[in-house]
Amino acid sequence: MKFTKKDIVRLLWQFNQLELEIIDDTLITKVSVSHPEPTNTLLAFRFEGKPYFALFEEDATVDPAAFDGFVRRGAFANIGELKLIGVDRFRGKKIYLARELVSKWRLDVFLAANAAELGAAGELNRSAAQRLTKAGRVKVNGAVATSNSLMVGKTDDISVDWPVANTETRDFPVIYEDQDVVVIDKPAGVLTHAKGEATTEPTVADFVRRKWDSKTPASQEVDSNRLGIVHRLDRGTSGVLIAGKNPAAVKKLQKQFAERKAKKTYHAVVSGVLKQDKAVIRLPIARNAKRPTTFIVSPEGKEAETLYEAIKTSPDGRYSLLKLTPKTGRTHQLRVHLAHIGHPIVGDGAYGGIAMQVHGDRLLLHAAELEIILLSGERKAFKSKPPKEFAEYVD
Repeated sequence: MKFTKKDIVRLLWQFNQLELEIIDDTLITKVSVSHPEPTNTLLAFRFEGKPYFALFEEDATVDPAAFDGFVRRGAFANIGELKLIGVDRFRGKKIYLARELVSKWRLDVFLAANAAELGAAGELNRSAAQRLTKAGRVKVNGAVATSNSLMVGKTDDISVDWPVANTETRDFPVIYEDQDVVVIDKPAGVLTHAKGEATTEPTVADFVRRKWDSKTPASQEVDSNRLGIVHRLDRGTSGVLIAGKNPAAVKKLQKQFAERKAKKTYHAVVSGVLKQDKAVIRLPIARNAKRPTTFIVSPEGKEAETLYEAIKTSPDGRYSLLKLTPKTGRTHQLRVHLAHIGHPIVGDGAYGGIAMQVHGDRLLLHAAELEIILLSGERKAFKSKPPKEFAEYVD
């Protein structure tokens, strides 16, 4: 039998092992398959660092009491105590699912699961926990932790030097504003919102928070880091960004993005000259298990579609200015699609883009236009001209 991470997610759901509606499959690691007997298949994997074992019966002759022995054969002879979670049917076969009882977890998993006990002001995701460790803000038994793979437990003395919440704000060019929404022209180099923990730099969300409806009960402010934010632009990306100023506006805007009714147009400078002046890229995108902060084209990913059109090419053929219209809204979609076809965006070091010759390390990707329906019912298009450096690469 063959198993994908999607199969394992479905298996965990079936046995009520997931508390979240969405699972990041990078949390599933060390997947292996063996055959204790010719008629049985043993699937072993780790979820959030915890070892799980699933035994699939071909002939339904395994006694539940003998399950432990089957798991301990071969490579798993030295595992600790097993807890049988349950017995059910999966893919038409009888299946036993068990978890090894462990007292230690990876440091990043432990931090994310115990953030409140460690003094966090809000929720902490695993990526944010990893950044805290890399910044030298986590101590284990008095020593600064240098690796997120360090195994820790409840008996360890763990402390976190939490970043001080940002109190500084900055103003941004406002393209449009009414009682429900504000549309800004975001500069490159600015975060849309803090990523799961306090940040010491001003963000777009800080700016939006100042405009949030003061009459809205605090209980409706679900995530103060993302208050009013309904879509995001990467730090290195500039251009049009819309935010809501009250819960009703946020809900209406989010629905349009989710249902793909918001029309987005980008401009980008990429390396080389594309073979076709205009084409559609339809390639599924998934998280990169080897580099979880990035994404890749993968048959196991989610559908993604990008329309591109060449606007201009530099005289030496080194660069092209493109108009991009994403039909879906996957994270890093434009960057991944263009890199995959051999034309990465200039300045995009994460996906193979060459370093910029001038203007620092910004990404030459710009949200040029956003067309959306306002709460009044009016459909309106907001535009922003690409910065001058875009033209410098192709002129």
